[in-house]
Amino acid sequence: MRTATVLLIAVLGPCLIACGPDAGAGAAFTVRDSAGVEIVENGASTAAPSCALAADPRIDIGSAAGDEAQQLYRVFDATRLSDGRLAIVNQGSGGVRVFDDSGAFLHEFGRVGGGPGEFRDVFQIWRLPGDTLVVGDYRPWRFSVFTAEGEYIRSVEPKPLYANPPSAMIVLDDGTSVLADDCCFDPSPGFHEQHLHAVRHAPTGERLDTIGVWPFGRWGEVGNDQVQLISYPIFEATARVAGGGDRIVAGHAAEPRLEVHDRDGRLIRIIRWLEPDRAVRPEDVAAFRRARLERATTPRARQFAEAATGDHVPVNDRFPAFSDVVLSAESEVWVKRYRRPLDRGPDRWLVFRPDGALRCRAETPEGLAVFEISRNYVLGRQADELEVEHVLLFERTGS
Repeated sequence: MRTATVLLIAVLGPCLIACGPDAGAGAAFTVRDSAGVEIVENGASTAAPSCALAADPRIDIGSAAGDEAQQLYRVFDATRLSDGRLAIVNQGSGGVRVFDDSGAFLHEFGRVGGGPGEFRDVFQIWRLPGDTLVVGDYRPWRFSVFTAEGEYIRSVEPKPLYANPPSAMIVLDDGTSVLADDCCFDPSPGFHEQHLHAVRHAPTGERLDTIGVWPFGRWGEVGNDQVQLISYPIFEATARVAGGGDRIVAGHAAEPRLEVHDRDGRLIRIIRWLEPDRAVRPEDVAAFRRARLERATTPRARQFAEAATGDHVPVNDRFPAFSDVVLSAESEVWVKRYRRPLDRGPDRWLVFRPDGALRCRAETPEGLAVFEISRNYVLGRQADELEVEHVLLFERTGS
């Protein structure tokens, strides 16, 4: 149920998100078999029904003043336990804060340090069956395992060591982990494709095998007389890897296509869908550059923005097909459609059933970083107009 971390962007707002178990059953799709792998072809998403979620969050944790436990900073992840408690990774305090089902603070476990049950840089969290909690930490990357009450059990360091957080991190329900890292930057002039390598590790940390390798964008040096930096071309497509339970989902956003693997890494299904009109127009490029410069509020930040968006930076002629993938607790595949510079309103998703058929179209508030999805809720993080971080739980309706 995890993907790479998403930056905070906007303000709270109404949204639409989930659907009943039969929603989307009439959407057009075909399934064919190729060498034992199911290939699911979905028709136009406009034919799929919309899905709905409560307009206001049922739980809102986060404030600028008052109770110190409610003041959050650098929340990188959160998960919901079976009894409704929320465990939130709060890097600002260096531990995991636990709140009840109403949002009231209960306790915090872990602290900054290198000993058992301590974190050097607490990063992400997963809930396994029985409410066992697995917390990611670095440097180097390791997993620490706790009970539902925050009692330390053990630590696992994947082998070989990862010095920094991988680009994507997944923990399956049997404790197997999938870590995806990008390699390797070519310092020669021009832009060169990097690749994302997704590797399975045993619950004890030993490397098992490589699930797949996907393009991870072209990197190159850009800049001017004042600033030199490494960046992608504008509107570059990259790979995404997500998973949870007994499934792993991966794909390269250059095409509307995802691979579904089982816990052993075997490819079992390919999901395809239509994503028409992805052509990049001059007004899209102008809007992108304008927005990037508007966000640069200091002279130094403006120098970097100008270096990363100037006419010398290449521009792709097609938008990526998607920007994020989340696997729900029930193995629905949620695909976040790429937000274009001129788009307004909520973030838009396509929701595929476990069999790969398009179930519905969905919307979440603009800028909500989605951590976890189940049949009953969506859990995520958002910043308000004062840049105060909130962890929000929206109930899904009609399911």
